[in-house]
Amino acid sequence: MLDNNVFSLEMRVRDIRKRYPTTPIVVFGDNFHLYTNPAMKEEGEAKTRGLSMACKNLANVQHVTMIMTMELPKTALEEGKRPRMINIKGSAGISYDASANIGIYNDQKDRREAADLTWDEEVEPQMDPMNPGQMVTRIRRPILELVFDKSKVNGGFDGNLYYAFNQTSGQVLECSPLDQDIYRKKAARYQEQARRGNNNDQPSGAQFGYDSFAPGAQVSDAPAPVDDNAESPFM
Repeated sequence: MLDNNVFSLEMRVRDIRKRYPTTPIVVFGDNFHLYTNPAMKEEGEAKTRGLSMACKNLANVQHVTMIMTMELPKTALEEGKRPRMINIKGSAGISYDASANIGIYNDQKDRREAADLTWDEEVEPQMDPMNPGQMVTRIRRPILELVFDKSKVNGGFDGNLYYAFNQTSGQVLECSPLDQDIYRKKAARYQEQARRGNNNDQPSGAQFGYDSFAPGAQVSDAPAPVDDNAESPFM
């Protein structure tokens, strides 16, 4: 068990790299903002910048991939708003050092019964967890939206990908190309409705672009026509 000192992490990774000099290594940190850097006396933005540089240096020197979760301020958690790189706490330094940033959005968690990004799982007749006393044969599950707003990895993909998520088993399946397009249009439609309905409360930063590909889940319903021309972690 390591403490939250970034140098403790560096020494641990250095030790593993010595034992496995040619093996690909992935380092997970949860979360970046809880790490400390005793060598730095500064606080706030300067502290975050120092941690970011230390993690980037660790990745480069030890030839490892680092994946670290990040914190967002409450203002970035408004309904329907996607997690963006620009909203990460102390993001100026982080966005510069990171090779990729992936925001993960769960519409069902965010908007509950009003969520559009969901899929239906067929199950044996059982009690509805949301409505005690009622039997169901299908359970509504969330679709996870991965927002890539910076990537210098694997050709620099920039866009949104959708995954069917079963929160009971933890299984995540990438959606088919058709379903990718359906969910992209559903998300775009909600964003457009939100902008039209409340332009003052819906920040422009919630706009985002979409790309799609890949194999996976079934969709519960088909979307209404949408304007396809709508605008659209660590290192």
